[in-house]
Amino acid sequence: MSFYRAGMLGLALLTIVQVVETNAQTIPVMGYGAAKNANPKRLEIFKKGLAELGYVEGKNIRIEYSEAALDAEYNGVMAELVDRKIDIIAAANVAATRAAAKATKTIPIVMLAVFDPVGIGVVKSLERPSTNVTGTTAYAPLAARVDEWID
Repeated sequence: MSFYRAGMLGLALLTIVQVVETNAQTIPVMGYGAAKNANPKRLEIFKKGLAELGYVEGKNIRIEYSEAALDAEYNGVMAELVDRKIDIIAAANVAATRAAAKATKTIPIVMLAVFDPVGIGVVKSLERPSTNVTGTTAYAPLAARVDEWID
């Protein structure tokens, strides 16, 4: 597993563990927001990384998927995820990250493909985000396995 993927997933899972510790009887629920036209192998790689860290969908984590075709649709998509009382949001692109940050100030958000989180206003700085948003500033988990999903 690449250093970057392990770091990003580890950070996300540490957040989930904190939530689970306070609610030991329930399985954590991750909301995953992405584009409808996203390469499906990206999700496969993400789920494989989770499994390598011991999180298997349906066994010890549940993932609720939401998709949008247009950037303008993400506000509704993320609001629906927040209404479902999920424990963490994985936002797979800039539009999803922006919409998630707008939809909640309390649910942890892990951005997966945001190159300028300060510029889009979801964190105050990279050193001290001061928000509920964390993650990578590039799609690092995919960089190590780019050959698996590029045609």
